[in-house]
Amino acid sequence: MMPGQWVVGSLISNVWDVSGDQEVNFFTWQYFINYNFPKHKGWYLTSAPIMTANWNAESGNKWTVPYRRGFGKIFKMGTQNVNAQMQAFYNVEKPENAQIGNCVCSFSYFTRNDRKEAKSV
Repeated sequence: MMPGQWVVGSLISNVWDVSGDQEVNFFTWQYFINYNFPKHKGWYLTSAPIMTANWNAESGNKWTVPYRRGFGKIFKMGTQNVNAQMQAFYNVEKPENAQIGNCVCSFSYFTRNDRKEAKSV
């Protein structure tokens, strides 16, 4: 969904073992919210935490719920489009011995396919 300067979405999954070989029942939910600044070309705010639940874990160790915020900029390096971003998160709810938080920095570039498709005769 892209209302105005916003990009909003969600991905949800749950994985089960259907063969019965292992006890697997694992849930993930990632929502993402980006706000693109209209007067500052390429700059954006972002939040894309991944919440998880291990339904087979003991009580109090099932959920990981991070609070995540970040920013980034899309720009050109020569003719190459680049996305640089930084996000930090804190686990509001977490299993015992899980990390408290983290910081993620990424630098990615976009490619395009200029190859012409052959036409059949």
